[in-house]
Formats: sequence, structure tokens, C-alpha cells
Amino acid sequence: MQFQIAINIAINGTCASGKSLVGKILAKKLKYKLIDSSFFYQYFAERFYLNNTIQINEIHLFKNEIIARPAYYLPEIEFYLQKKESQEKLQNGFRNFKNSRNSKYN
Repeated sequence: MQFQIAINIAINGTCASGKSLVGKILAKKLKYKLIDSSFFYQYFAERFYLNNTIQINEIHLFKNEIIARPAYYLPEIEFYLQKKESQEKLQNGFRNFKNSRNSKYN
């Protein structure tokens, strides 16, 4: 019987130091999935921000649940990440289109 060892790699550094770039290159080389922690913060904020109040108790319970059963929540978090990436691509495309239309050189 072979055992698989799950390996997680965390990259830490100051703001704008290239962590995401290094993570993308490393993930591609190692054929790993890159999960940017900033998306986790956004995910938690959107999920637990209700009536202008952060639901601290709910976050604590959910954190414990994710730690106990991470594979159960990964598809939901992956869907959230894909949705965010799609929204960002649309926003960037719209912004580029808008900038090109407003350019004085057109």
C-alpha cells in the first residue's frame, strides 16, 4: 500500500514582493493548484459579513469545520475563486475597452 503525502507550500513576503508570481511559476512547474490566500479573506468576508456586522462566532465555527474537513469545502472555495477570476477578467476587459474609447489618439 502506498501512502500519498499532501504537501502545502506557503509563500510569505511583503506587499508587492512577487509572491503571486513565484507561486504561479512554482505551481505550474510542480503541477500544483495555486490558492491565493487573499481570495480566502474575500471569501470569508463575503460569507460572514451580514447587516454591517462580521459574524465572529460563525467564522470561528466555520474555521474549525474547514480544519476538520478541508476536502469538503474545497469545491465551494474553488468555485468562488473561479467566479472572482472571471469577474476580474471582465472588469479588466471593460476597463481596457473604456480606456481605449476615451483615448485622445483614437
